[in-house]
Amino acid sequence: MGKDQRQARGPGAVGVSLPRLDAVPKVTGAAEYGVDVAPPGALTARVLTSPLPAARIRRLDTRRARRVPGVRAVVTGADWPRRHGPFVRDQPALALDQVRHYGEVVAAVAAETEEAAAEAVEQIEVEYEPLPALLTPDQALADDARLIHPDWQHYELTGALGIRFDPHGNSPFRFRLRTGDAEAGLAAADVVVEDTYTTSFVQHAHLEPHAVVARFDSAGALTVWQATPGPHTLRAMLAELCDLPLNKVTVRVPYVGGAFGAKMYLRALNPAAVLLARRVPGRPVRLVFTRVQEFTSATGRMPMRIRMRTGARRDGTLTVREVTIVGEQGAYADAAPLILRNCGYGSPGPYRIPHVRVDARLAYTNRLPAGAMRGLGTPQTCWAGEQQIDTLAAELGIGPLELRRHNLLRDGDVSATGEVMRDVGAGACLDAVAARTRPGTEPGDGRRPGGGAAGVRRATGYALAWKSALAPAVSFATVRLLHDGSAEVACAAIDNGQGARTIMAQIAAAALSLPPGRIHLADPGTSSPSFDRGSTASRTTFAVGGAVQAAAQSVADQLRAIAAAEFHATDGEVVMAQGTIGARGRHLSYAALLTRHFEGPGELLGHGRTGHGTTTPIDPHTGRSTRPTPFWSYAAAAVTIGIEAVTGRITSAGLTVAVDAGSAVNPLACEQQVIGAALQGWGMATTERVDFSTGRPDVEGLGAYRIPTMTDAPGIEAVVVETPTADGPAGGARGIGEIGLVPVPAALGNALHAATGTRHTALPLPAHLVPERPGPAGQPPASAPGPLTVNGREPAEIPPGMSLLRLLRERLALTGAKAGCDAEGVCGTCTVLLDGQPLRACRTTATRIGGEVRTVEDLARHGELSRLQRTFVDHGAVQCGYCTPGMLMAATALLERTPRPSRDQVRRHLAGNLCRCGAYAHIVDAVLAAADTPSPPPATEGSDARSGSTRPDEERV
Repeated sequence: MGKDQRQARGPGAVGVSLPRLDAVPKVTGAAEYGVDVAPPGALTARVLTSPLPAARIRRLDTRRARRVPGVRAVVTGADWPRRHGPFVRDQPALALDQVRHYGEVVAAVAAETEEAAAEAVEQIEVEYEPLPALLTPDQALADDARLIHPDWQHYELTGALGIRFDPHGNSPFRFRLRTGDAEAGLAAADVVVEDTYTTSFVQHAHLEPHAVVARFDSAGALTVWQATPGPHTLRAMLAELCDLPLNKVTVRVPYVGGAFGAKMYLRALNPAAVLLARRVPGRPVRLVFTRVQEFTSATGRMPMRIRMRTGARRDGTLTVREVTIVGEQGAYADAAPLILRNCGYGSPGPYRIPHVRVDARLAYTNRLPAGAMRGLGTPQTCWAGEQQIDTLAAELGIGPLELRRHNLLRDGDVSATGEVMRDVGAGACLDAVAARTRPGTEPGDGRRPGGGAAGVRRATGYALAWKSALAPAVSFATVRLLHDGSAEVACAAIDNGQGARTIMAQIAAAALSLPPGRIHLADPGTSSPSFDRGSTASRTTFAVGGAVQAAAQSVADQLRAIAAAEFHATDGEVVMAQGTIGARGRHLSYAALLTRHFEGPGELLGHGRTGHGTTTPIDPHTGRSTRPTPFWSYAAAAVTIGIEAVTGRITSAGLTVAVDAGSAVNPLACEQQVIGAALQGWGMATTERVDFSTGRPDVEGLGAYRIPTMTDAPGIEAVVVETPTADGPAGGARGIGEIGLVPVPAALGNALHAATGTRHTALPLPAHLVPERPGPAGQPPASAPGPLTVNGREPAEIPPGMSLLRLLRERLALTGAKAGCDAEGVCGTCTVLLDGQPLRACRTTATRIGGEVRTVEDLARHGELSRLQRTFVDHGAVQCGYCTPGMLMAATALLERTPRPSRDQVRRHLAGNLCRCGAYAHIVDAVLAAADTPSPPPATEGSDARSGSTRPDEERV
């Protein structure tokens, strides 16, 4: 570890669980999310979507829509027939000539009011000629299949990915990996196991829906407000779509209410809003997807079919792995080529296997496009590969942990792509979960942790995972040391809930030897002097953090040089500490030194860059590369379950997930990411699935789509190990945002097999294994109509029929209460209090109630956070923050009624409030802390805290 790395790991800045910089705005309702952006004079946009999965558009008539009073613009695909796409330009801005999936946007309108926009959409006339819908890869890949994209041979590729673009049929992209001789590997194996594994389409289900505001000024420059992880990528795609230079496009980024791989590229709503705005220069156009449109017109996790064969010698040495992957990309490519590549070269797993053969391909189908989602294809291949390791272990008579350890990649080994491995943390992760669990099975005796009944059989399953980062990609950052000694960091790190902005401040503070409170992060939009492809693919801490560290180190070096001259000292004699600098017994504040040097106010400026030249291209013919990724992420999972003998239903579950952070910049943030990712892996394995067998998604809302709730969530223990990676900032940090999800489904599958002897190969698991969820709690009885006050004030005249949520947000500018579920009342983001009782504002008509309404904006008094708000900040109960106001209001009602609740009471009371980031354990801890109920403390500095478990016991599910 070099001098700069040691300094970057200095005391007081990194390795400390600092509260998030954005936590206070999130707990007070002051944070402005994408859905909250509503500039004065903004028009409301709505879209018309296809009711068919495949059809020609024979007639599209918008004349009646244009005559609706208040309508200012109507656009269709014919108005701007350009295509877009992150890797191949195959998707029209709006449907052109035909529709290729149910929910594809056909036309869009902008009007003065929501009601006028909705009526105009109803007035658009479309005549469709249905086409045979190809709804499965088998149908699409048949020799006589209709071409979904008849002219796709002429589509333009937008980047080199190391995969083959093969213009034939409905399978445009292929990836292959060749290492050694697979036939020789099979011949050398004493045991060979083989099976086929499948996964399903999973919705991102971020609680904040897609939202965009677009405005063209009189000079033709475009400004877009969107909650996106990738403003620079979005800017480039918008500029290309609109035929504008980059300097004519600005993307501003409000708070992001969850993304998980979504909101990165152009979707149907971005082009629709932009094309409408082009028609009305000077007027902002605002388009927010409904929750139904999230399910019909956005993207989700790619379904895959994976045929895998693995062989080993009798002593357990792996000799071969053969993998055949068919990924269903849906109607358009989106990020599917990148997913195919990453899961393809990662499918051998973190093992030494001398002979590897991988053949992967994509299939166009008439279904919703598959996009990037947390894990980028690796959860699917891990589901197959890690179950196959357990099957092989059983055939060999070797323990599953022993077989993994025997074949683990270690430093100096050569991977299947030809990379000489270094800083491999897989073994440390596996050892960490093994040390905290007991392998095998045992009969239930009614004495398991958390209680239980006789007839319950317990078993533990394991899985190991690795994941590559996005490459190639570069990141730039700028750091300014201002003349008062504070610093400003300009970087494109977007906080999607992972704490990225806080991490950047900690890295900069360490390099500058400043208290983190003296660091300010500039707006991350495209106007700042920085660049990054996007805060996705677990790369932000490593890549953007590295650029921030380099820029801050440049400033520190300049400051040291000035100090050496001022104090007549050598560089080695200069000491920087907490905003002061000195040598030879003399010390000055940074501000005083700068004033002396510049003879008045002056600043220092540093630039940093990472990413260029850190990887080598992947050969599209062999899949080989000596460095395909700037770093690898590693994780291991152990799942212990209780199975009811009579029904076979899972009655309890506990997860232990160990992730290698390289260097934990903020241990609590690491823990949050591990737990949240693991919970999404649990949902993928047990309940989350969208079926398109009829051409239309069978689920179109959060009521029917079962993401884990607070009572569904198993107990999760997060373990953070640290194997520094050579190129990582802050002492060797690497990204961990996704990897905690990857091994969880396979570990659960292995636990089920250990308990029952049945091997499940399809995700999600059969419904009969998973407990049914109780129906949603009903609304409390509404008060009789009467005087209504909101936070102590009586609102002006309330329009008839207006919901309480719209009254709060649109008339009273109280935007802490959020919309997330199309007024199903199932997400809890709109929770407010009515006379002290929690109420779903989205389902309440404002004129039909009376009493005192309180919102999150009313919790803090005289500039001081309430006790509950403070514990949310201190205990890490805030991540993306979109659910936070609703959680706070529901918890406030609980504490007013039950001042010292039990942990189980808190979980049951808050079960109707969803958190897609998975912060449930920390939310419960925060509520208990506010109530003075004994609870485990939040993680703090030190290795024990980083490994610090949150929920070591099982939970009933």
